[in-house]
Amino acid sequence: MASKLIVDGWLLRQGGYGLATFARTLVEGLAGSDIWERVSVAIPAGSEATVPGGVRTISLRSPAIAGGVIGEAIWQDRLGRFLRDQHPEDLLLAPAPFYSFAPARRSIVVCHDLIPDQFPRYLGRFLYRRWLYNARLRWLRDATCVVTDSTFTASQLRARLEAHAPDIVSIPLWTPLADSPPPSPAARQAVQARYGLPARYWLYLGGYDYRKNVEVLIDAYGRVARSIECPALVLAGHIPRDSSKPVCDVSGALQRAQIATERVCCPGHVAAGDLAAVYAGAELFIYPSLSEGFGLPPVEAMSCGCPAIVADTTSLPEVVTDEGYRFPPGDAERLAEMLRSAAGSPWPLKPGFDRSLYGQTRGIRDYLRVIERVDRHA
Repeated sequence: MASKLIVDGWLLRQGGYGLATFARTLVEGLAGSDIWERVSVAIPAGSEATVPGGVRTISLRSPAIAGGVIGEAIWQDRLGRFLRDQHPEDLLLAPAPFYSFAPARRSIVVCHDLIPDQFPRYLGRFLYRRWLYNARLRWLRDATCVVTDSTFTASQLRARLEAHAPDIVSIPLWTPLADSPPPSPAARQAVQARYGLPARYWLYLGGYDYRKNVEVLIDAYGRVARSIECPALVLAGHIPRDSSKPVCDVSGALQRAQIATERVCCPGHVAAGDLAAVYAGAELFIYPSLSEGFGLPPVEAMSCGCPAIVADTTSLPEVVTDEGYRFPPGDAERLAEMLRSAAGSPWPLKPGFDRSLYGQTRGIRDYLRVIERVDRHA
């Protein structure tokens, strides 16, 4: 690679899962690759961005830097102008959709999903958020290459941009859990005790925004738990209580399903270091989401030896390729039938899953190929 690779480091300021985790592991992978000497990460001056040791940083001052969508937009415009004026020959790698009034001449932009197209409520009540979302999609037309997490999102993006679509490549997400050995029984027991998990349980772990459709899981579980003996249901992760926001009504769904209190466990946030043990201890992972750009939690679960069943929609069939492990989205009765079957005889890990396809080594290798191709043909 002849030119420098400058990575947008805005997401490295954030903690937690999701896009911030992806950005961190992407930079870590590049830092450990053969091109690490050519990699620089651009970060806002004065921020507490976490950058792997040995990676060069470019600290840029930006007016009114703050959190949230407005602060990110100001930062991206500042970074775009910096690249145009001082690094016109270098290559920008943006771990998430990017917008600047001064587009970089060469860029690789990652577009994880187009969920607001299907669920406009995520754009909120302010017209600025809607304008910025559409502006970022228009900016993708000028990208040298766009990377998506799934072929589903790639096809969505091509349809959205039509004749203006740039080169689009699909690179599945990865998880560190696919590169690590499953936790030992002793480790599982220690983590289960720490979170107060039952001896036998089925698991949901993820977000609770309304497209996650957790109410359907609770409905289906209630139908099963009222009629036969089955493992307890664990709903892991932070469960929001503010019903005025677009979130799942977990408490209301539990009341409607008439599930006994002792049959449901809500341990709250699970630390990253404990995820493998929580997944490995479950007999089944259930993911009823209505829309995903990829669907990382089912991959994490299966990487830890836990079979996963998912809604048969959007990108999830790319992750759970065996049809027998999928159910029609929103169909509580069909999901209940699958749970009754699993209660009678625990399901094995789905036959088509290959954890080696979801390791970080594979993911970084695919990104390096894209970087090399873009740089070679620019």
